Amino acid sequence: PGFIWAVSRLDHRLADYIRCRARTPDAKTCEGSAVSLVFVQLILAALSLLFIFIIADLISGSPVTAWLALLLALVMGEFAYYARSYLTENVALFSFYGLLLFLVAAYEKRKPLFALLAGLFIGLAVLSRPSYVYLFYFLVPALFLLFWLMRKMTPKAAMGMSALFVVGAGLVMAPWMARNYMQFGDTAITKGYGVFILLQRLAYNQMSWGEWGVSLIYWLPDFGDSLAKSLFAPHLWEKLPFFNGAVDTYYVVGNSNAWRDKLLAGAGAQEQQLGFLLKTYILGDPFKHVMVSISLALRGVWVGKYFALAAWLLLWPVALKLFRDRRLAVFLLLLFRHYS
Repeated sequence: PGFIWAVSRLDHRLADYIRCRARTPDAKTCEGSAVSLVFVQLILAALSLLFIFIIADLISGSPVTAWLALLLALVMGEFAYYARSYLTENVALFSFYGLLLFLVAAYEKRKPLFALLAGLFIGLAVLSRPSYVYLFYFLVPALFLLFWLMRKMTPKAAMGMSALFVVGAGLVMAPWMARNYMQFGDTAITKGYGVFILLQRLAYNQMSWGEWGVSLIYWLPDFGDSLAKSLFAPHLWEKLPFFNGAVDTYYVVGNSNAWRDKLLAGAGAQEQQLGFLLKTYILGDPFKHVMVSISLALRGVWVGKYFALAAWLLLWPVALKLFRDRRLAVFLLLLFRHYS
């Protein structure tokens, strides 16, 4: 919202259009225009593509590979799609690829400035998607270990890189945290989001082991659902899609008030809900939670359809070559994006 507000302050026609759309779903009756917002979002998309090009060049050392990565990102069409939408992806994607760029640059060049810039970009990512604050928590110790053990920096120098990363993130997040403290008496970035998302996720832990096995096929891109339906009985796949009018899917259940009330019964105050869910439903059966998480993570990878499937198959020979060239560690920085 802050990003759209900033653009609308520069273009009164956008401000008029947004006010009108807040009152009516019919865009044709609204005066004004969203062209300026789309234009700015296209600039962010172009910068994201530039980040991808530089990242590929830094990791591979090959201009051909860098251009190929850029062209593949263009062919996917995601950047153009989101540039025409009022979605957080426009700021989030720009922030994520900026984070990756400067993480890779910091590792390759060992320059403290790049660690600071990586922190600035993850700060933007957190403000666009609050759940990425957990990625920030993870990266602070991970970067120290990476620079110390893999990049062979001294512990003091590695600590300095990690500290600059924290400073950069703090510069971006601190104003919002101060605002929250003044208004709510709490510096937390947000409240309730973690519980809401975790409730959705825990619904999938109800899968039987038969459903879990079928999910590895059902969630394959494009042909997976058709293949699973032709091979297995309905009770093994009917709860796996997002929506199914004949039966409540795990996605529908996870978003229902009845599921929320059931899992939070006995949790106590709101501040205790997240801890209660973690202790009761994750630590209570960690093996099941991890195995279901693997299947869901793969479903997330397959959002790229056949490109993702091809990339997954090519990952292993590429990783082997990078390992032999002693360049696997910098490539693994890209996995932080998927960890989130």
